[in-house]
Amino acid sequence: MSRPGQNSKLDLASVGGHEFRPGMSWPELVAAANLSGDPHGIVEPHARLLLLLPAFGDADLPADANGMVAAALRSCGAGVGAGELAAYMLRQPERWPRWRSDVNGALVCDGRHSRRNPAGPAAHSPADLLEISTALAAR
Repeated sequence: MSRPGQNSKLDLASVGGHEFRPGMSWPELVAAANLSGDPHGIVEPHARLLLLLPAFGDADLPADANGMVAAALRSCGAGVGAGELAAYMLRQPERWPRWRSDVNGALVCDGRHSRRNPAGPAAHSPADLLEISTALAAR
């Protein structure tokens, strides 16, 4: 996550070797995918949702999550297998955390290797957690 007017950034998640994730709850993923305003980078909401999906992890998925991901896949060319692929992508591994607000109002999770777990081995500071939550809050 880039910080406006600053040269520093906050890492939401690291995907691949030495993973630190998840970095986003379902509501944050949807809000980031649908972000409007000054367009830059990937601006199509379906493509943005799919690109951010690896940073996501949330045990509390809404009933329409599979349909939303399937629609995004279809819009990017997945075809008739989009529903099955979406179900596969959203299968809930046991490592998916639950999200809650901490005492400072930041959205944090209990994911063992998430930078947004205040008790995790690579946790962000309380101020950074609040900054991330504010930036990703649904508008």
